[in-house]
Amino acid sequence: MSSLQKEQNIVLFESSTNLKNIEKFISKNNSLIITFDYKSHEILTLRRIPHEVSDSFLDEKDIHFLQKETYKLTKWFETKISNSITYENINLGELFYIDFYFILLPVMKKFFEITRIAKKYPNAKFFASSAHYEMIKQFSQHVISLGGKKLSAKFYLDTISNRFEIGGKYLTIKLSKKHYNSLKKISEKIMIRKIQEINPSKKTILFTEFDPLRYNTIFSPELQNLSNILLYNRRRPAIWNLQSSSILKKSGCRIISENHLIDNVLLNSIKKNGELGENFIQSLLGHEDFLESFFSINGISFWQSIKHSFIQLCKSRFKNALTEIMLAKKLFEKFTPSAVIVLSEMGFQEQILIQVAKKFQASVILLQHGINFDDKAAFQANQFLGVIPRRSDKIAVWGPVDKQYLEECKIPLKKIQITGSPYFDELFEEKNQTLAENKGFVLLAAQSPNVGSFVIDAEIKTMEKYLEAVKTICKTVLNADKELIIKLHPDPAELDITAFVKKIAPKIKVIKAGNISDLIRSCDVLVTIDISTVTLEAQIFEKPVISVSVKNYNIGDDDCSFFKSKSCIRTELQNFETNFNRLLQDQEFKRETINRGKKYVNNYLSNKGCASRKLIEFSIKQT
Repeated sequence: MSSLQKEQNIVLFESSTNLKNIEKFISKNNSLIITFDYKSHEILTLRRIPHEVSDSFLDEKDIHFLQKETYKLTKWFETKISNSITYENINLGELFYIDFYFILLPVMKKFFEITRIAKKYPNAKFFASSAHYEMIKQFSQHVISLGGKKLSAKFYLDTISNRFEIGGKYLTIKLSKKHYNSLKKISEKIMIRKIQEINPSKKTILFTEFDPLRYNTIFSPELQNLSNILLYNRRRPAIWNLQSSSILKKSGCRIISENHLIDNVLLNSIKKNGELGENFIQSLLGHEDFLESFFSINGISFWQSIKHSFIQLCKSRFKNALTEIMLAKKLFEKFTPSAVIVLSEMGFQEQILIQVAKKFQASVILLQHGINFDDKAAFQANQFLGVIPRRSDKIAVWGPVDKQYLEECKIPLKKIQITGSPYFDELFEEKNQTLAENKGFVLLAAQSPNVGSFVIDAEIKTMEKYLEAVKTICKTVLNADKELIIKLHPDPAELDITAFVKKIAPKIKVIKAGNISDLIRSCDVLVTIDISTVTLEAQIFEKPVISVSVKNYNIGDDDCSFFKSKSCIRTELQNFETNFNRLLQDQEFKRETINRGKKYVNNYLSNKGCASRKLIEFSIKQT
């Protein structure tokens, strides 16, 4: 596209703007409509309205630059502001850096695109939706508002979504974090009343934000004899259905709730947190000139575009952080755990417990919880996502592959311990008893792009490629006369593709809730989008796996051990049908694929079936 000399109307359109507001531009030769999200692109495409997508103004180098800049600017709390937002030596801003990242990334992408658009069309008259109006005004005096809703700030995990299956139909319940916490508090008061007395002759190990269904072997009765095991979940309920209740009741695990920690003194302190949090906000706003200059791209500030969301997030999280720090201190004073086990260093609650644990001389162990990109190029992303130890004293990894990766990342050898994966213990026990029944269906583990995760996820073309992949997989499986079941990822941000799939074929079953494990045990073939931990589960049960490439994050995707091992069939979308049909028709090829998977599992996972015990024994030894 060459820059136009004559005045041109540029319409910056996104899905919150009424389509009627841009109708007058549709048939005009001097008008260009640019969409900024997939939904608006889809609306215009369905109506055959010519337009461009904002992604077209970025190249691969820009994507890489934006990702690096987002990582850097997310760390605003590490600047001269840090002393202004520190409470008991804990930087309050750091605690919710991942929440802020989810706000920052799409804003930065949009702002960068608008700078490029304004530069390309310096003489244009701009018509902008509310989401872009303030941004484009920084670059042009010829801006007219299209109106539309000004989107209110929505913060990651502030809305809790739970899906339930009732009579074959799915019900989604959405609760604000405030209402969710109130219900959680009431339910814990009813269901978790008395704590079994702590045995002073045994070490006490604290687990936080663990799902008892996923890690039920950790909470098995026999392991409770080795130590006092505490479960302290603040983000998720410890007991949320009959199965989790049964597991924890049988185990004898001590479930710690807020009700066990609060007394009158602590309650009075917590009541003052609103005022204390406001003091931190005022201190923060005293540095607004700095924030204005800090939040910039290539010397151009976008502070005004994020100011409102930033302040609202800080107000919400500061008050919450003060309460959680007080509760964490009380927990350590009352139960004196010698070790704390976390699944990530990224989470709000995990960060607090890690730092409070240090004050009480308790060891912190980071337990690997999924397959990682284990190439050196992924180091920055992995550290940012909290899967590489920064503050933890130790990291418990699944096997030699991850140990080697951490060594290559200059993590001291003394910090790394191979324990295996407690999650897979039950699977190995089950497999040793009997191989699961193969019911002959194909299972698609459909993990959609999350627009807040990486810049590439926020690109319209990524969502298009994902949906095209789902469509191709559906048609290929049905053409082969195989039953297809699609399982959605449990992430709250996961795209519900049910309607999309039903248009392809109403008979395809889309499962939104529940654990994927039973489906994996019963399937004939597992199909995944890119890399997924469920692949290992399928390979344990000797299922062939096909991974369809949709995204390349440029963090060593091709060089990670998972793909280098060729333990699964990795294919581009255009070759999926060929690979899938070969898997069905060529039994030798299928056996080879299964055997490569078995070999990878054998090399990748240590202490198969006894990882939970190894983890507990290792934790007991820590001081």
